[in-house]
Amino acid sequence: MNRILSLLGLVRRAGKMAIGYNETLSTAKNKKAYLIMFANDISPKTAKEANFVGEKYKVPVIKLDCMLDELSASIGIKAGVVAVTEKGFAEKLLTLHNTMRKDESAI
Repeated sequence: MNRILSLLGLVRRAGKMAIGYNETLSTAKNKKAYLIMFANDISPKTAKEANFVGEKYKVPVIKLDCMLDELSASIGIKAGVVAVTEKGFAEKLLTLHNTMRKDESAI
């Protein structure tokens, strides 16, 4: 998880991130989001809405295995939902996430 959070910090510093639910929704509507990610302790309603936005605009959605505080610390601003707006970063984050899931299921 640390690799994903570190990369999210880099994405934020590169300016390739929409931060917060409203900005994520706007970015997805404008077809500029390549990946939506959210912390595992956001409200169920917000999580459901983030998943809906992903389905509606055909953007992959990942529920991170971290708390809102950890996500916020990695990106430097308090937020539970973020969208990645650069394809290369989004692909790398998806790859890292899928690799971590495979490693955990092998244990």
